[in-house]
Amino acid sequence: MPRVLTAATAFPIRQPILAALGDSLFAQGFTSSADFTNNRPLGPCWGPALLGQRIRLPYANNFAVSGQKWADVVATQIPALLAAQAAGAGITHAIIHCGFNDFNVTAQATVKTQTAAAWALLKNAGLQVIQTICLPRTVASWSATYMKLRDDYNQWLRDYAAANGVVLLDPFGAIADPANANGDPLAVAVQSDGIHPAPLGAYQVGVAMQRYFNQFPLPDFARPTSRGDVYDATSNPRGNLITNGLMSGTGGTNTGTGASCSVADNWQNRVLSGTLTAVGSLVARTDPEAAGWWQQVVLSATTAASYRLSPDAAISGQVAGDIVIGEVDINVTGATKLLYAQLNVFDNGGASGEGSIAFKDPGLPGLYMPAAYQVRVRTEPFRITTGNVDVPFRIELGFDAGGGATIQVGAASLRKVIAQ
Repeated sequence: MPRVLTAATAFPIRQPILAALGDSLFAQGFTSSADFTNNRPLGPCWGPALLGQRIRLPYANNFAVSGQKWADVVATQIPALLAAQAAGAGITHAIIHCGFNDFNVTAQATVKTQTAAAWALLKNAGLQVIQTICLPRTVASWSATYMKLRDDYNQWLRDYAAANGVVLLDPFGAIADPANANGDPLAVAVQSDGIHPAPLGAYQVGVAMQRYFNQFPLPDFARPTSRGDVYDATSNPRGNLITNGLMSGTGGTNTGTGASCSVADNWQNRVLSGTLTAVGSLVARTDPEAAGWWQQVVLSATTAASYRLSPDAAISGQVAGDIVIGEVDINVTGATKLLYAQLNVFDNGGASGEGSIAFKDPGLPGLYMPAAYQVRVRTEPFRITTGNVDVPFRIELGFDAGGGATIQVGAASLRKVIAQ
């Protein structure tokens, strides 16, 4: 008998499933899937995308709470995780950042005892513990004494974690300013509060995650392998709802002043706002993970500007009640003053829009995305709530004046999840 699917449980492949615990460095960055406007990509949010979706980190698996300490992790966060596990969450790894809120109120020995207690609870539940080093923050946001306590604690983690079967993520050296006598973070890697990572700082946490999780295989659920693999309600209900996910041909369209040159069939190269040139071309893919072409676009903004690449016609085939997952490869090089790069997939006209955000942060003026990175972005499964004929699938970027980047987009898919 087919299993009953919900948006929370519908996922057809097995892979590591993470849960996040700790303080605001992990609590922020996990917004509702309906929120397309204000996502701060802290900590582990980068991990799944940089890893080509080898791992999952669902919205529902964020148990971290701003302002909390290790005692709170033990008393409330781990019990909440275990309750979700008992309800079928399938969590395999627990990733933690905690300690910032302890050093000014909790004895150092107690912090370490509580850390070990939390690890033991998670390990006894059969989970692999992934501990993140306490990240750099400015001395102005704290005190020199607390910085020293943090450094002592971090060294204890380095000494203690491996001997106890805990994986340690240690991007400290990539975030700290080596020339700063206090050990402050690089100015471009931290928000104005001196505490929470800016996109560049959070990116380094994702890079640290890569070092451990690269051992797991790439999933093949949604990646298109031929242009003929398209949705058919009778013969191919698992097919791609996007007509040309492999970006072949040059019959697409340019829209908006500044959009020009070659665009893949069935796709639209569009300047949304501001003064921006968007020069398209098609580049054959040579990486082993995917067939087809990159839709390449060279973007250069004279003023603050926004850009979109999307199918040039409404996506059809879905009906109310369907559960869908969207995916796309995004490769960014030469980026300057890049504010965000995201995939939006949502139920247009539904009771509430749903979808996935990848690294959009309009709330951090003057702090920008890395100059170069390659990700595979995937939405969480979500249910179509109305019978509308259009589920927008949009890759969008935003720049400050003088910004620019070369982007490559490929292997786009939107598929229904069908009961086994």
